[in-house]
Amino acid sequence: SLPEKAARTPKTNPDDAGALARLGEIEFNEGNLATAIEQFRRSFQLDPNDLTRVLLIDALLEGVRRDFAANREAIAELEELIDQPDQKIALLRMVADGLRETGETMRAFDSYLKLVDLESTPVDGKESLERVDENHSVRRDRWIQAQLSNLRSLATDDQRGQMDAAIEKRLAQYN
Repeated sequence: SLPEKAARTPKTNPDDAGALARLGEIEFNEGNLATAIEQFRRSFQLDPNDLTRVLLIDALLEGVRRDFAANREAIAELEELIDQPDQKIALLRMVADGLRETGETMRAFDSYLKLVDLESTPVDGKESLERVDENHSVRRDRWIQAQLSNLRSLATDDQRGQMDAAIEKRLAQYN
């Protein structure tokens, strides 16, 4: 069977990038994320092609999404690998949310502002939508507005003052 062959190939030829990528896909599909990431990394080191890049990015993003605190070291690697706007947006959202959840309020605020700075790509003359969950999507500006409001409510008085000053500075640039 394919899984057995893919598992045997790296043992007989540990430098077979294709077999490592296939093995990584199998591990990923079975829920073994850490092992899948190792396989994708090794495959990408041996043969840095677009398919393996996408597989590695998807696996690393999934790790950050599942457990930000445990996988935040992958953020720097993702920033180097990512070359698509939708991937960059996904990473920034995960980072901002993860920082908020770990109590790093001002760093989360900065990440949300980076999302504000990204240009939205209209599709057929309409704003692109951000997927909130499997059943809901919302315009990026509305999602960020809600996140910033939530973050501000969690902030200390000093942090709220810093946020207000940063927003006032941005608004002054547009006037």
